[in-house]
Amino acid sequence: MCHSLTLLLSLHNRVLLLQVSVGSGRKIERNVYSTHQSLFLQHALSWLVINSMRVDGIQFDLLCEQNVCNVWRKRAFASLCREYTAMDSTNISSQLIASLQVFRERVDFVIENSVPETLKYSQKIVQLMDTNRLVRLGRSV
Repeated sequence: MCHSLTLLLSLHNRVLLLQVSVGSGRKIERNVYSTHQSLFLQHALSWLVINSMRVDGIQFDLLCEQNVCNVWRKRAFASLCREYTAMDSTNISSQLIASLQVFRERVDFVIENSVPETLKYSQKIVQLMDTNRLVRLGRSV
């Protein structure tokens, strides 16, 4: 019973922190919950639902990004399979170079000295599409 009470109080504190950080929270005394357990359970379940919806949104955004990136990865792979013999020549097409760049993983240890600006997720995907435009379109642009 002691462990469940500690867990419930911890959850209560997290609910309050989330509500206050959003700007809609109000401090509720703990003794209110001792007299109204149903109120506490309602708040706890509400916080769990909201938190799971937020996590689902993040997972959806990441899945969208992975699906978009797979478009040019598949096209780059097909291009490399089709034109791999041209790798030894001195005149390599820009399409083939762009296809190789898709599969290169750069190691970057640069640490920015400022807070990065937040972008909408749709803007991030548009930037990824623009960066890989040559591979995505499959021809010289």
